[in-house]
Amino acid sequence: MGMPVRQFTRDELQAANAAFQAQTVELVKKKTLAPLPKRTTTIVGGRAKWKQAWVDLLREKGASHTVTFAFNNPISVEGARHRFGEFLQHLDRALLGPRYAKKPDKRTFAVAFAENITSNIHLHAVFAVAPEHQERFLSDADEIWEKLFPGGDVNIKAIDDLAGAVDYMTKHTSHTSVFDSQILSTEFQRSASA
Repeated sequence: MGMPVRQFTRDELQAANAAFQAQTVELVKKKTLAPLPKRTTTIVGGRAKWKQAWVDLLREKGASHTVTFAFNNPISVEGARHRFGEFLQHLDRALLGPRYAKKPDKRTFAVAFAENITSNIHLHAVFAVAPEHQERFLSDADEIWEKLFPGGDVNIKAIDDLAGAVDYMTKHTSHTSVFDSQILSTEFQRSASA
């Protein structure tokens, strides 16, 4: 089973990213680190490590599927975040029953990144669905999404290359948008002590 992973709050992650960016700016000013071209300034100096950290976490969580959620209608990032949270709650209710909130250790783990946030917003996600729930997940996900967002589409694929899935999911994530576009399933779950 591996060591427990500490769940960081959004504020902690933003503070860490801001500190990292400030250090990087100082190194660039001192000319000890050359600025990267605009297109590759994603998580300056650490994109490969950042992606590998996602791969490691998702592997530990048992990543099983990639999911693309399309809204096909105008929606804000916050609206997309809210719909993703609703989807996760409906999914866990279908997989775990009406008392799903009382089973935090059994809840579905997923991470999604919003893409094209100023035009055709959609989410690319990686889900860790327990093997005993995968058949139900595949059969119910479309119906749940259609109820929550009529006219929207969902595309689910089994993962055969986790590093490739993470690369694709984060392809448009930049250092300025990572925390606006990143959505973790744990944002929508109360702790066991709550």
